[in-house]
Amino acid sequence: MNWLRSFFTRDSQEHDLDRELRFHKEEAFDRKISAGITPQAAHREVAIEFGGTEQIKEECRDVQRVAFLENLFLDARYASRSLMKTPSFTILAILILSLGIGANTAIFSVVNAILLRPLPFADPDRLVAVTGFTVRSQAALDALRNESKLVDYAAYTQSSEVNLTGDGEPARVVSSSVSANLFAVLGVKPRLGRTFRDGEDRSGAPKVIALSHSFWQTRFGGDPNVIGKILLIDEEPREVVAVMPPEFRLPSPKTQLWVPITINPGAAAIYYWMDNLPIFGRLRPGAEPASARAEFGLITGRLKERFYRRSWGLWGNDATLGSLRDTMVKDVRKRLFLLLGAVGLVLLIACANFANLLVVRTIVRRKELAVRAALGASRFRLLQQVLMESLLLAMAGGILGLASAWAGTTLLAAGFPADTPRLAEIGIDLRVLEFTAALSILTGIGFGLIPALRASRQDAQPALREGARSLAGGQRSILGTFVVIEIAVSVIVVGAGLMVKSLWLLSNINPGFEASHVLSMQITPNESLCGDQAHCIAYYRNLTERVKVLPGVSNAAAVSSLALTQDFHNFAAELEGHPNDPGGPAPMLWFGEITTEYLQTMTIPLLAGERFSAATAGQPVVLVSATTAKRYWPGQSPIGKHLRGVWQTKWRRVIGVVGDVKTFELGADPEWLQGAVYFPHQNGLDGNTASIMTLVVKTPGDPLAMAATLRKTVAGVSVDVPVSHIQSLDEVVSNSIAEPRSLMWLLTALAGLALLLGAVGIYGVLSYTVTQRVREIGVRMALGAVPSQIRILILGQTLRYTGAGLVLGLAGAVVATRFLRSQLFQIGTTDTMTYCIGLITVMAVALIAAWAPTRRAVALDPAIAIRED
Repeated sequence: MNWLRSFFTRDSQEHDLDRELRFHKEEAFDRKISAGITPQAAHREVAIEFGGTEQIKEECRDVQRVAFLENLFLDARYASRSLMKTPSFTILAILILSLGIGANTAIFSVVNAILLRPLPFADPDRLVAVTGFTVRSQAALDALRNESKLVDYAAYTQSSEVNLTGDGEPARVVSSSVSANLFAVLGVKPRLGRTFRDGEDRSGAPKVIALSHSFWQTRFGGDPNVIGKILLIDEEPREVVAVMPPEFRLPSPKTQLWVPITINPGAAAIYYWMDNLPIFGRLRPGAEPASARAEFGLITGRLKERFYRRSWGLWGNDATLGSLRDTMVKDVRKRLFLLLGAVGLVLLIACANFANLLVVRTIVRRKELAVRAALGASRFRLLQQVLMESLLLAMAGGILGLASAWAGTTLLAAGFPADTPRLAEIGIDLRVLEFTAALSILTGIGFGLIPALRASRQDAQPALREGARSLAGGQRSILGTFVVIEIAVSVIVVGAGLMVKSLWLLSNINPGFEASHVLSMQITPNESLCGDQAHCIAYYRNLTERVKVLPGVSNAAAVSSLALTQDFHNFAAELEGHPNDPGGPAPMLWFGEITTEYLQTMTIPLLAGERFSAATAGQPVVLVSATTAKRYWPGQSPIGKHLRGVWQTKWRRVIGVVGDVKTFELGADPEWLQGAVYFPHQNGLDGNTASIMTLVVKTPGDPLAMAATLRKTVAGVSVDVPVSHIQSLDEVVSNSIAEPRSLMWLLTALAGLALLLGAVGIYGVLSYTVTQRVREIGVRMALGAVPSQIRILILGQTLRYTGAGLVLGLAGAVVATRFLRSQLFQIGTTDTMTYCIGLITVMAVALIAAWAPTRRAVALDPAIAIRED
């Protein structure tokens, strides 16, 4: 286009303009000398006649700009009319581009919301987060906040569930304990009321609570008078002081309440040992990130010395400060980049199809373009006109793609795991619109440039003499090159195949228990019911006995930590014969407190020793998993061995070995988890009884059909006990692989789209090739060629394209699938079977796409084909 040429040839244009002005001035000077004027007077008159040189130049530039805009408008109008005359071509091109651009826009909207959009906090670039490890004690949090001079630190607990009673139906709600300065550090202002004040996270401070916007709407109907209301949270009265804005969802979109952490140095068990406390902070005025990181390193070095023995590996050598936004999304970043790369390949296939369509269109219009050139249209004028058509098609495809992406963002959000950070922020905003517009323009110019250049370079004389549909060898090679690219990129199906096989292997792992026909539901009695150990034991004994006699129930039991759920319990242990290394952390063991019928209900086998019974349930005994026994007592009988928590003085005796259960995730447990044990409910980890338990009920039929009956049974034992998380164990197992399943489905959908576009490209090129070779095929058939030879002729071309594309795609797949390594389970990135299936699939799609053109070629009547122009 003229503007593009002008951009790259500005110096040359200025030189031409100077030369032209100099020529006209010299010509005027010569005329005046010929008229008898002296040279000095001639120079003076020429200067007066021409005026300011720069002014003349600017007027010339204005004329050029006006001409460019006029030509642009004329080209757009002509291109629109031309495209409307060929509706089938126009619709097909727009649909192909809309698929590629729409898919990219949808994925980019997710990337934008999760990775690019600033956090909804004041001055978010000043927010930092502790990465590497988290604090495991309030004492360390206290020390970090007091000693830092460059950062204001705040902390929170991961969301947990609490009982809400005394205001309508009892409910189980999601709560997070936070340091009192959390909202101030983030710079978040409440929708109603006030945020927590300094000191409200200390022992003896008033009990207050903040509500999420969604919880305020659903539970209280958006009542503005909720401020000052008293709610019973785990039977503790708390005053509502704030309703937070709808965009505040830290630490999880599920969080409904925030309460201040109670930092109490007098409660040693909590002050020096508790669940992980993720920490973030805000740089103080004038503080730089590098200085804050250096200070953090010095402080944590001192913290490690002071709290190491009580918090077991509190700080790692790689603990540092990073961006809060990067820390929040680090677990999902790689998945998003994988999807962005995959959807970029889909766009490449769509663009290759689009370019092929444009090449074919310019070939069909060869005579028309030759006539325009013969009538005086410059090469750049033709280039601009052809590019305008490409640009209009790309913009129309972008608009349609944007509409499909807007509808697809809801499906995408539903496809990601519910705990994906910033999931609720996915949508179409100005940045997404800018991305779509830029993508459409670049697609229109970038992939319309090659056909446009070929159209502008053609020689008018041969084009006027040849048939309008003749296909030169160079043009055929361009079409074939784009098809090879489409085939090569379609090998993205290999990556999807790897994910499918990985998920299949993962879903076929034995979790260690029988998941079918088992219903689970969490029971959360209040302190008044389970504050006394004997009452709590009696409550669960009474409840399980009532459930067992219900019609349709085979067995029932309860566990404090149901496997493969977020209700994960672990402790640092010391095991007989394996004293802990004073310089290293103690082994971390998963544990569950269970009632006597739990193993039978879950079909967990007893491998040695005995199960818990009425005789042993109140004693300091423990069951260990087979892997735990093998790890710590190899070649020995674990029965009679002992273990205890590192803070405890009394040992527990191992009375049995049970089958391994997948506790943390369905795949391999993390390295830091080094075993699993069970305690009797009557004598838990600290000798106490767990109050929050998950009821598991074995049924011969559909377990969910028992949900209503079980709710009534729980209410019949105690009306104030909330019931939550009602789901079958099949659902529990399925939810445990939600993350790899979502990635698998998205990659599979993109692979399917890539195959579809690749098939369209092959079909289009072969159909056009057959059309161009009608006369040749007719001659061959008239000379005695049989249908099988014609098939080989057409399919041979398909196989050449496909073979070249597969070789290229195979090399690319070997490199690209390495980025999937961390997402795969028990399968390598070069799995031979998956590659073979993927390549065969691509070849089969190519042959299917070639079937219709081949059939049409064989069906040609030689007499008619020979007369074809």
